[in-house]
Amino acid sequence: MVAASEDQTGFAGTWALQAYAICADPPPGLQIVSATGTAGSDAFQAVTASCPPGKFAIGAGGRINGGGGQVDLNTIAEGGFWSLRTTAGGTEDLDGFSGTWSVTAFAVCVTPNSLFDLQIVRVQSASDSTTPKITEASCPSGKRVTGGTAFSSIPGVVASVSPDANRLRIQGIARNNSPLPGTWNLTVVAFCAS
Repeated sequence: MVAASEDQTGFAGTWALQAYAICADPPPGLQIVSATGTAGSDAFQAVTASCPPGKFAIGAGGRINGGGGQVDLNTIAEGGFWSLRTTAGGTEDLDGFSGTWSVTAFAVCVTPNSLFDLQIVRVQSASDSTTPKITEASCPSGKRVTGGTAFSSIPGVVASVSPDANRLRIQGIARNNSPLPGTWNLTVVAFCAS
């Protein structure tokens, strides 16, 4: 399930929400793990969902609980070549949010036949004031996308994380969320499996 809402200032134009599902027969040991942080009013909050021992992440997700449309969501795969956990973070918009909110992180975990069946690919954009930023992370030959994440530094916000039709790469799009230019970057991660 995906959901989005406008912030307190609204938006006069039209907009849409699009969701993607990557479908396959359930792999061995498929398990979705979640973790929810403590509700608070900090400008930034993050929480990590960890796979059980012997399992590795092939997908990730996140949710902002509360936030009144004024908290932006980021997700990222943790780890080097493989991911054992995923982190979801929330950042309040420029004028903040007076209420309390929390973040839930999700990790889609499996027991691989071989560690070489899995790989994460991480690509970071240049750190500059370009907006929007469009960055792609491609799976190596012989592997396909099973999930993707994107994380933007401030003042950027992630607008889209999507797989291509052939499940070869993940594309992330982010934009500057400030009326002033600033230096920021976008990191996109593709979860890949054979």
